Amino acid sequence: MVRRVLSAMLLVSAAVPGCQAVAGIDDRELDPAWGKPAVVGTRTPPERPSGTAAPGGGDQRRFIVRTVYLGTVDPQTDVEDSTAWRRIGYDLDGKCTTAEQSKSNNSGVCNKVTAAQEMALEDGDDCRDNAGGRLMAFSAQFLSTGFEKNIQSQLDDARVSSLMLELDDLGGGPDDPYVPGRLYTSVPRPKAENSPIWNGSDEFYADTGSVESGDLKQPKYVFARGYLKGNVWVSGDLADKPSKMPMMFYDRFLEVEPEAVVLTLELDEHHDKVKRSVLAAVMNVPRLTTVFLPVFYESICSWQEATAMVYTVVAPNADLVSGSAPFVAPTKTCDAMSLGWMLRWEPFKRIAGVGTSPPRPSACGTDDAGAAGAAGASGDAGTDGSPQDAAGVLDAGEAGSDV
Repeated sequence: MVRRVLSAMLLVSAAVPGCQAVAGIDDRELDPAWGKPAVVGTRTPPERPSGTAAPGGGDQRRFIVRTVYLGTVDPQTDVEDSTAWRRIGYDLDGKCTTAEQSKSNNSGVCNKVTAAQEMALEDGDDCRDNAGGRLMAFSAQFLSTGFEKNIQSQLDDARVSSLMLELDDLGGGPDDPYVPGRLYTSVPRPKAENSPIWNGSDEFYADTGSVESGDLKQPKYVFARGYLKGNVWVSGDLADKPSKMPMMFYDRFLEVEPEAVVLTLELDEHHDKVKRSVLAAVMNVPRLTTVFLPVFYESICSWQEATAMVYTVVAPNADLVSGSAPFVAPTKTCDAMSLGWMLRWEPFKRIAGVGTSPPRPSACGTDDAGAAGAAGASGDAGTDGSPQDAAGVLDAGEAGSDV
């Protein structure tokens, strides 16, 4: 059944380039408010405060992700909404691309890929760039009812791995130019009796894959240039080139290497609770396709159909240009994609140690073993042991895309 549904998704994506009705997009005229300079702190992260970025003996805080919003559930109401993606993410390119500009391929950011959907370049509300969320909203009609709610339920029970953040040297005021952070992935709690209480007393273990040499003091994901502005913690400047970072793709956190990333947490005045949080990133298409391929395979259990999905639905719908911020090159073809998530964090007591997450069971068993073997022979292993590159199974031309 899943294979038939997702195969239908391929056909719909190819036959209906616009798909705006699915994602709740209308053909509005150009909004005169769009195109104006961004308002700092709303559609973009707040700027770094003045002062010397140096240790000051401040406090430490720990938070863990309890809920992730992917684009089909409204972060304010928790109600399923196919337009939720529009309110998630940040303005990464400094431009406001309307539906009309996307349809006419006149965004001033980059040129659409030939096989792209009509709305591939359209921004969300307040000029937010979130092409990944838009595609998630489009895909939702083909997935099981309440799929995002189900993912949130697993995070709430800690049945799956999550993200843990430690903030250091937090001063007592709203601004602080030096607040470094460390990010870990957590070890799941598969048993119901071990579900978190979420009252600040919970303890979690860091997964060994998020530290070096099994040492908590050597985290792999560090925000050395983190700062606080107006009680909003920012991981660093968008121009800072990240190395690798775990991000949520469909139903799992995977280690990826983005072109750029920014994580923000709006804290209360005492810095004890998180009021709002945004994670925004840019990934080039080749890296993005290798991330999505094993995820699609787990849904379809066919490497050939999963590869077709990646090169027909994901790859053609890039909306930015690889390189450095602001990812704009009007004469070039779009080759990178904007991504956005909203996160709900909860305080917790401590990281109790380092552990190993159990291997993720395959939803496909031994199905399509021949194709999986061929894919594994041509690609690298992912963090969950899945092959990361099956392009040899079906190339971009066979998938109906020129990417």
